Amino acid sequence: MRLLTSIGVFYEFIDFQDFISDKMNAITLDEVELNKNYVIVISALNGLWRYIVGDVVQFTTLNPYRLKIVGRTSQYINIAGEEVMIDNIERAIMQACKIEHCSVNEYTVFADGPDENNRFFHHWIIEFNEAPNDFISFRNTLDEQLQSINSDYNAKRYNDLILAPIRITVAPNHTFYNWLKSKDRLGGQNKIPRVAKNYAMITELLNIIGDDYKFI
Repeated sequence: MRLLTSIGVFYEFIDFQDFISDKMNAITLDEVELNKNYVIVISALNGLWRYIVGDVVQFTTLNPYRLKIVGRTSQYINIAGEEVMIDNIERAIMQACKIEHCSVNEYTVFADGPDENNRFFHHWIIEFNEAPNDFISFRNTLDEQLQSINSDYNAKRYNDLILAPIRITVAPNHTFYNWLKSKDRLGGQNKIPRVAKNYAMITELLNIIGDDYKFI
């Protein structure tokens, strides 16, 4: 979408890596670069002053300025500098489902580990509408797609040295519905977080799943 620059709003941008390191070094619009993750900051005539909106954006063109929202400041996984955003996650699972001829109902992802080799990994809890024929193949395809989308994740996955391959817990039907119901959050305005930063949520989901799951 095109950024409107003549509506009484002053835009600043913080490199996302700086933001998660608590380095609030803002730059102005003329300093931004293509395909880099930024936290958007606005000041406006209505009284807003250096307000952090919460969106993470990438610029797709600089003349004119066009950008896309790739995530939220509260929704990302960054175990080892991979900076995996919601946009990466959604694209990876969509492409994996297309390749493996399956579909998902709900899912969430969280940082997990260490494993038996002292490596951390991305752990997906997935509830399928139509399960893949081969869960191992699906897991490998999903990991490959995420690597192809996010070069930082690809670098951290190289030879399995820093990050281990993803793991998947296959949840039975209605797992996420039952979780929302237990929190009294049924309704169209309540959605499953695609990145689970709250480990209480993970514990609750795993308790609902119980022994009725596949861990891949």
